[in-house]
Amino acid sequence: MSCESGNCLVLRARYKTLRPATPFQGDEIVLARHAETIAEVFPDWVERCRLDPSLYQPFDLNVPVRVPRRMNMVQAYQSDPPVSEVGRIMAQLFARELVTRNAIPKAIFCAPSLACLQTAVDIQNFVGKDCGRICVDAALATERNGAAHWLNDKEIAQLKCNVDDGYTPEQSDGNDKSLKNIVEGMKKLAPKLKKNGIGEKQYDMLSTLQIFQECVDNET
Repeated sequence: MSCESGNCLVLRARYKTLRPATPFQGDEIVLARHAETIAEVFPDWVERCRLDPSLYQPFDLNVPVRVPRRMNMVQAYQSDPPVSEVGRIMAQLFARELVTRNAIPKAIFCAPSLACLQTAVDIQNFVGKDCGRICVDAALATERNGAAHWLNDKEIAQLKCNVDDGYTPEQSDGNDKSLKNIVEGMKKLAPKLKKNGIGEKQYDMLSTLQIFQECVDNET
């Protein structure tokens, strides 16, 4: 808005009319990053929460109300932080969008980091009983500095995840943290996805990953 000589001119923006989102066909592959972690918001959150094996004092509404008990609490959470409260809300909004667009996951593949598991669980819980099980695979991890503190099977069970215990993870290069390694890991998952009827109707899994690979190459 601007005023000249007592006359006010109102500038109005022109927006395109929003249209309903196009429904998915049921065979798409949706790639998503884990939700916001509390370490991204408060890098010193462990110290500020006075976290130790017997004490945890949240200091902000965005800090998780509670955190799972883990081995070597301080070291584990410094290397492998949980999602923030806002992150959990965003994961649920993402899940709602999937439901709205008829994209009920037949399976959820996620890395074993805490943030990835929490994001997967929030999506699964929102979608409900029709959602597929969670397949935990280290080949999908981008950040491996916290690998030594990733949740073990017992700790994952405490999160009450509907994990596919029969799933066999792919072997990955533990020293490679690049996105290219993620692409290679996902290519290895292609046959497993197709067994669940994913990526075989309208879109080809490898074609999708080839596009992703080209994007990664352009970024690097």
